[in-house]
Amino acid sequence: MPTEGSIGGRTVETIWAERGDYYRPIHEYTTACLQLHQEFKRQRWSDKPSFHDEFHVEAAILAGHYLSEYCLSSDDDFMGLRADLARWNEQTGSNLQAEELPLIFALVFAGHDLGNIAKRVEYRGGKLEVEFLPGYVAKDAEDRSAAFMDETIKLSRVPEDKRKEYLKLAKYLTRQTCYMYDDDDPEGKKPFARFMRVCDQICNVYFDRNDSFLLGLMAEDLATGKNHRDTTNVGLCLNFNHLRGPYFFKEASERRRVEGALNPYRVVRSYDYLEMVAPEMNTEDVELMISHWPELTDEDLAECLAIEN
Repeated sequence: MPTEGSIGGRTVETIWAERGDYYRPIHEYTTACLQLHQEFKRQRWSDKPSFHDEFHVEAAILAGHYLSEYCLSSDDDFMGLRADLARWNEQTGSNLQAEELPLIFALVFAGHDLGNIAKRVEYRGGKLEVEFLPGYVAKDAEDRSAAFMDETIKLSRVPEDKRKEYLKLAKYLTRQTCYMYDDDDPEGKKPFARFMRVCDQICNVYFDRNDSFLLGLMAEDLATGKNHRDTTNVGLCLNFNHLRGPYFFKEASERRRVEGALNPYRVVRSYDYLEMVAPEMNTEDVELMISHWPELTDEDLAECLAIEN
């Protein structure tokens, strides 16, 4: 399980306790996935802040749990999960039920970033064996993670009669965690396209127990030489609802529904409701900030970017 975060907050054990035996089929599987992220940091990334780590994975699991629980347990299914499930079943000939979705979402989010840290994952002798990448690699990470599902699901206790259907949806959902919508789906109309991205991208602000996840994203981008590293958008990451939210929700009232669903469970941060600018930062700026970690945190960045009222 994740080591103690630098700030408090809910953990996967929290939802396991809340839902009793519901998540039990993936307890061992989830723990193994989180431990692989911890081991990767020990072996490959011990001297830098990180983003795609065990804390982000845990945060994505929590976001998926609480947002799906809200939508499926009330008449306010504003994410359209029931409609997406009906379309998925019709398109694939599956017979999945709405009550199975939170478990499948958790299964996916537990393993959705293994492709960022590994080039091979195999199930052998009752455990997962992994060949780590030399560092975080975002290119084709979703495809690698989806491919690994064939092996990682073997560590779960998903019933055999359900495993084929779960795996088909899980591999598809993993590919729906790409940052942008698919080229052939520019408005996110594919089943669960919006839900998966919202959970993956909003989870850090709401549930990540690491107080330097944004610095970690900068460090990963810098190390892998991604083309957008020169325009790392700080405000976009820290102020999701106002700056990134409109990509998913055209109306502010829709974004407030996300807040209403998740706010009762979130990590409380000092910068939660600051209105921030969204600057573009060059490589030298990013390198300088990373050099001051761990003394410099995301909170310091937020205060620098806050717009004075």
